[in-house]
This record gives sequence, C-alpha cells and structure tokens, in this order.
Amino acid sequence: LTVRYPLTVGFGIVCIVLVIIGSWLLIHRTTQGANKQLIHTLKAEIEEDLTRDLDRLRLSGVPVNIDVSISGDQLDTWMSEVSRDIGASVAVLFDLDGKPVWSSDPAHGGSGDFEAKDVEIALAGGVITELVHDVLLVDARGRYYVSDAMETYLPLFSASGDEEIGVIEVYADVRGQLKEASDAARSNIFGSVIEVMVALTLLLIGSVFVVELLLNRARRRRDEAERRRVETDSVLALAKTQSREAEIARQERERFLSVVSHELKTPLTSILAFTDILTRDRDGALTERQLKHLDLVKRNGRRLDGLINDILDVSRIETGRLSLETTEFEIGELFDDLTLSLESIFQEKSQKLIVAPPLGDELLVADRSRIFQAVSNLLSNASKYSPENSTITFRGTVEDNRLRMSVTDEGFGLSENDRLHIFDLFYRASNEQTRTVAGLGVGLAIVRSIIESHNGSVTVDSAPGTGSTFAIEIPGVIASPSGKYPISREAAA
Repeated sequence: LTVRYPLTVGFGIVCIVLVIIGSWLLIHRTTQGANKQLIHTLKAEIEEDLTRDLDRLRLSGVPVNIDVSISGDQLDTWMSEVSRDIGASVAVLFDLDGKPVWSSDPAHGGSGDFEAKDVEIALAGGVITELVHDVLLVDARGRYYVSDAMETYLPLFSASGDEEIGVIEVYADVRGQLKEASDAARSNIFGSVIEVMVALTLLLIGSVFVVELLLNRARRRRDEAERRRVETDSVLALAKTQSREAEIARQERERFLSVVSHELKTPLTSILAFTDILTRDRDGALTERQLKHLDLVKRNGRRLDGLINDILDVSRIETGRLSLETTEFEIGELFDDLTLSLESIFQEKSQKLIVAPPLGDELLVADRSRIFQAVSNLLSNASKYSPENSTITFRGTVEDNRLRMSVTDEGFGLSENDRLHIFDLFYRASNEQTRTVAGLGVGLAIVRSIIESHNGSVTVDSAPGTGSTFAIEIPGVIASPSGKYPISREAAA
C-alpha cells in the first residue's frame, strides 16, 4: 500500500498519541485544581452551616444555663440533640480548658497535638476546618464506616451569646459530595480539553499536510525539471549528432558539386565551343541535315549547362552562400538583352513577346547577372508553360525608386494550393498539363532567393485556365543622364 502523504500520516499518529497523553495529564492536573477549589468551597459552606445551626440552637435556648461541666444523662441528651440538629456524623465537646468532656463516639476522645492546637484556636473565637481522609465515622444506625470528612472546630456560646462555654468538634461526611463534584468537574474539563486538543491536532495535521503538499509540489517540479533537463540533454546530443551528420552531408555535397562543376562543365564547355565552331562553317562542307543535328546538340548542351548551373545555385541557396556583385546598369539595356537572349525560345513555339520597359533612363543598383537570371527564369517558364501562338507580356515600371517587372502568360494557370507553394524548392504544379513539361522545380525558388537577397519581393497572380502573372519588385533605382530607350516595343517570332 503506497501512502501518498507519509509525513502527514506519521505526524498524525504522533499527534494522536500526544493528544491522549496530554489530555490525561491536563485533565488530571485540572481535576486536582478543581478538587482544591471544591474543598475550599466545602470548608466555607460547612463552617457557615455549622455556625448558623449553632446560633439557631443557641437562640432557641437549647444550651440555656447548661455548663459543659454537666455530666451524666443530661449532657448526653443535650449533645445528642445538638449533634442531630447540626447533622454531625461524630461530635466531640471540649471544656474551656481544652479537655474533651463528651463524644458521640468513644473512638474520638479528643487526644493529640493536632486537636489541642485546633481547640485552642476555637477557644480564642476562631473557626477551623480541615479535610481528613479515611476517618472512622458512625452512621445513624451506629455502624462504623471509613470515609472522607470535614473536621471543624467551633466555639460554643451560652444562650445570651456573650459567654463562651466550650468548643465543639464536628466530623461531617463529604465523600459523596466530593465524588459527585469531582465527577462533574472531570466531565466538563474532559469535554473542553478534548475539544481544544482535537482542534489543535487538526490544525497541526492540516499545517503539516499543507507543508507536505507544498513539498510534494516542489518535489514534482524538481523531478519535472530533471526530466526536462534529461530530455534537453538528449535533444542536444541528438542535435549535435544530426549537426555532425549534416556537416558531413554538406561536405559530401560540396565535394559532389565540385566534381559536377569540374567533371561535367569542363567537357560540356568544350562541346559547346566546338559546336559553335562547326555551325559557323564557311566552306559549305556540312549538309543541312548535319547543321540541324549540330544545332540540336548545341541547344541540349546549353540546356544541360543551365541545369548544372541551377543545381549549383540551389546548393548556394541552401548553404546561404549566394553571393551578389552589385553594380549600376541601365534598366532599358537589361530589357534589350533579355529579349535578344530569349528570342529563339519564343520563336520555337511561334509565341509573341510584348516588351514594355519603364519610361525614362533610370539605372538599377543590383547584381546584373543575378537579376538577368531571375527574369530569364520567369520568361522561359512563361514560354514553357504557355501554348504555341500565345502572347507573353514583359512589363516594367518605376515608382518610389523601386523597379517592378512582371511577366504575364496565357498558360495553364495555378490553383490556390499551387500558388502557396510554387516558390518552394523542387515544387511543381499538380495539374496534368504541367507534368508533361520537363523541369526540376528549382527555377522559381532561385528567383525568390535572388530577389529577396536584393530586399525585394516576388508574387504570383493566377487561376486555373487563365494564365499567370509573376511580378518582382526590387529597390535601388537611380537616375541616369541618358534616355535612349522607348516606352514600349514588341518582339514577334
């Protein structure tokens, strides 16, 4: 059996034992005090009653002209009547010399230093009462018994009240009164003591319970903190392990990309260079068919070179190593270069490209090659995902020293979920038309990384079946002294 609060239970048991012992001691001591008070009260009552009874007898003429020296039947008759009237169990009469001259019981002859001293006090006019234990008394039938009694010495006066004629010693049985009063006092004291001790015990146990409850809470907090510390240590250890593994993976990836950039790009560069040389045949040694094959090799080689560059850029983006080389360049010239470099792409699908550069001769402070790459990705995507004979619009505006460029196509469009994730790395739209178009899903992620590294933003506005408009906005536009570019132009395939 598990005790939830052992401290409280143990303390409660100790308190109960202490309450029992303490209650007994307190009741015993309190009862003794009550008995003393009771004895004192009984003394006063008995003295008062005896004095009153003797005065009543004196006034009624019982001891009229009777001298204590009288003996014989007359003295026995008179003392017996006095003893009966004052309710004495035993009575002894002393003369003025302190000698006992009569006793209701021969066993009480009035001898002893204690009696002589008390008789002297009574002869001097005083009244003395003492409680005596286990004294031999006589009942109304003349039978002896042992009990507790109040022994009282009182002066005895003549009928006129001005002459002391002796001393009377009276034994009054008070055992019954003492027991009854003691029991009543003990009962009252017992109830009060138990109530106080129980209340005090409950208070102490409650206090200990509260303390133990707080200790248990503190212990639970400590255990919880220890558990969290262990979990944190485990998480930190796991994080360190994962960090080491990630670092190893990063190093392996960098080695792989180094191999890719060297082992693939080097021969690919040579292939593209030789295809350029061969396609510039001046002697007519190559047939038309051979030239078409060379052109196919060149296009696919450039496509492969673009994929390799995208992979390298993705690695730089993930490692935060995408570097920028900021320069000042003309925005209009950027639009011209983009149009010329992508002209062949639009010609392949008989697409019409409408170019509307911003009005004015502004310059842009940015990394020209990266901006060119980002916009080129948007334009090539627009061509790739738009049908043949469609129109693609490339616009630019300048406002508040910010350049906004947008590419609008007539492609398949994007759903709401696609719009939320279209700029995520390796994400491709979920419709069936886009699945038929080759791609890795990295171009738009590269666009976002380039534009955001310029403190710009990229957005998309699209709906299924209505085409898409991709817009980028970047700061850094400054004025230029020349303005040779027109407001808008068209490049048709």
